[in-house]
Amino acid sequence: MKRLIISIVLAIALVLPPSVFGGDRQVQMSVTTVLSAVTVALSTTQTSAAIDLAGVRGYFSIQYAITGDGTLTLSYTLSNDGTNYLLPSADSTIATGLTKTSGPGGDGKDIISFNPTIARFMKITATETAGANAAVVTINCAIE
Repeated sequence: MKRLIISIVLAIALVLPPSVFGGDRQVQMSVTTVLSAVTVALSTTQTSAAIDLAGVRGYFSIQYAITGDGTLTLSYTLSNDGTNYLLPSADSTIATGLTKTSGPGGDGKDIISFNPTIARFMKITATETAGANAAVVTINCAIE
């Protein structure tokens, strides 16, 4: 009798979809180019369009590519109403001191993960901080 019950349970487990047991969840990751070859003039800021965070799990990274002779700080602002974007109380800096020689290959390219405060919308900001030269940046943002 015990073997029969075990056989039935195993047979059912083999034909049921994995989602019944909490597996095979479809995780949606999106990658968006938020700034594309944008020139950030000395001591200025460039800001992306709004990124809708509805339904995301809360994993974030950016991939950047920097050329030119400027130095950049990458950060974000958040909004719950889609109109008023604010710096959160927690640190909103993604990375500072980035140049065309930053990154593990020294080529101005890297991928950085970050953990923003929960909000409905986010914008990515690139600020030239050295005040001497412009930089050109492309940023792709991955969100899960």
